[in-house]
Amino acid sequence: MAQARWRARLIAGRVAEAHGCTAGMEWTEGYPSVANDPALTKRAEDIIVARFGTERIQSIGAIMPGEDSSYFKEGRPGFFVELSARNPALGCDLPHHNPRRRMDEGALIFGLQYQFNLVRALLEGTRDFEGTVR
Repeated sequence: MAQARWRARLIAGRVAEAHGCTAGMEWTEGYPSVANDPALTKRAEDIIVARFGTERIQSIGAIMPGEDSSYFKEGRPGFFVELSARNPALGCDLPHHNPRRRMDEGALIFGLQYQFNLVRALLEGTRDFEGTVR
């Protein structure tokens, strides 16, 4: 993070200097990044595939923004799942954080079923909540 802060100050300063100005910058740390636990993520993906099929998985890879859910998993394994509730036929196709965004509430049953299956698998002893394989 220190290097990013240094580079941002350097770039802002040089751009301002090129235009005969000066630049000041206030750096505010945001939410921590979400780092998915590989083993738990694989288990969750397996549950989604078993219940809904491989076509229902879309890995988004690494992204830069932090997420408030990162605080929920501090000090323990976890992962982030995004339930797609996009349905252009119903006018539900705007991105997150858009004030006119609507979600297809019919997608909620998929999220509920997935969470039920995940909790059931964890409680059946295939893996406990601390990440220890039994």
